[in-house]
Amino acid sequence: MKSAIDNPKRYLKQNAERFDDRSIDFSDEDFTDEYEPEELLFLAMVDELDSHGYAFEVDWKCPVEDFVWSFEQMKSYALISDVISHLELNEDDNVETWGKTFNVALGDRARLGYIDIDSDSYVLIITTPEVFAKIGKIAEENGHSIVAFR
Repeated sequence: MKSAIDNPKRYLKQNAERFDDRSIDFSDEDFTDEYEPEELLFLAMVDELDSHGYAFEVDWKCPVEDFVWSFEQMKSYALISDVISHLELNEDDNVETWGKTFNVALGDRARLGYIDIDSDSYVLIITTPEVFAKIGKIAEENGHSIVAFR
């Protein structure tokens, strides 16, 4: 992330392939005229969190097995591992409902939420309640949102 902050345009060009899945094309030299640099850097941060195991992106219509599996891929999985095996999630429900079920079962031990990237996918995160409050506030101060399933 330091390289992204030091030279955003270079960082974005060097990591252009990450944005292909988001239909953002950096082959045009004027790509930053089309996109706000802050928006692109926010997406870059999300991708960095994902690639290092601190977040995991799922489609809004993923099956329940993929939803549960996504948490097992995250470094913070230990915060919820003992709850996962005891939950019965209805395969006919959706990400929002499953997330709410998790948070009810977790109580005040952990928070399950997502980083809102204005997409039809969910960038899932698992944190402690204290960290969730902190990053939620920082995101809001910067025009973004991190949402707990409620």
